Amino acid sequence: MSTSIKYKGEVIATINDNAERAITTGGNYCEADIIIENTKDGVELSDGIIVKSRDTQGFPTELDIYGELWENALSYKGSYYYETLGWRNVRQINLKTNQSALSARCFNGFANLEFVTGLENVSTVSAYCLCSTRILDINLPSAVSIACEQPFSSNPALQTASFPKISGNLTAGTYALFRNCTALKDVVLGGVGHGLRNNNSANAFQGCTQSGLTICVYCNGTNVNPLMAAIRNGATNATIIVRASEDTDYGNTSYAAGEMIITSSVEVTE
Repeated sequence: MSTSIKYKGEVIATINDNAERAITTGGNYCEADIIIENTKDGVELSDGIIVKSRDTQGFPTELDIYGELWENALSYKGSYYYETLGWRNVRQINLKTNQSALSARCFNGFANLEFVTGLENVSTVSAYCLCSTRILDINLPSAVSIACEQPFSSNPALQTASFPKISGNLTAGTYALFRNCTALKDVVLGGVGHGLRNNNSANAFQGCTQSGLTICVYCNGTNVNPLMAAIRNGATNATIIVRASEDTDYGNTSYAAGEMIITSSVEVTE
C-alpha cells in the first residue's frame, strides 16, 4: 500500500509501507487543494472497504465494498452500532466484487443510504438486509428468492422495486416485504417463467396504503385470486396487475405467458 499526496491532480509527495517518503516537488500550497490517496500497488483488492468520501464531520458518505457481505457486516441490531457510530451518514454503497448475496442485516438501519450499485448478480437476500434505509430504487435482476423477514421494509423513500426472476412464495407468514414503504410507486414481482404463489403473504404490503402505487405480479391461473387478495390486504389503494407467468387458464379463458390476466384498481370518490 502506498499513499500519494496530490495538489490539483498532480502528485507532490508519496510514502510507502516502509515509511519511505519521496517529495516530488516543492512550493507553497493551498491546503484545500491537497488530496491524499491510498492505493494498493499492483494488487486487485478482493476484500475490505474503501471510504470514497466523507462529510464535513469526517463521517463516511460513500463506500466501495469488496468481498463477501457477511451477516451484520456493517451494522448490528441496536442503535449503538448503526445510528450513533461511523456509518450513520453513508449515502452510497458500491459493491465491487460481483457479490451474490445480501446477508442478514448487512445494511440494516443505514438511515441515510440512498443508492447501492453493483446489485446485478445478487441472487439471494436475507432478513432485514436493507431494512430502514432510504434507498430510492431496488432492482435485483438475478434474485430468485425474497422469502425472508422484512428485507426492504420501513423505507419511507423507496419508489420502485423490480424482481423479474423471483418465483415461489411471495413471502411467508408475517415476512413483511415492503411494510410501511409509503413512497412506493412501481413494483414488479416475477416474470415469464418465474411465477409466484401465495402462502399467507397478507403482510407483504402492510401499510402501503398510498394511491398511485402499481404492483405487477406474475403467476399461473391458480394463484391469481389468493395473490390479489393478499396484496390488496395491505396495498388498499394500489392498481394490481396480474400477468401469466406461463400458458395458463383463469376462469373460462386461456392466457399465453406474459399476457395480462386481470387488473384491479380502486376508484377514489370524494
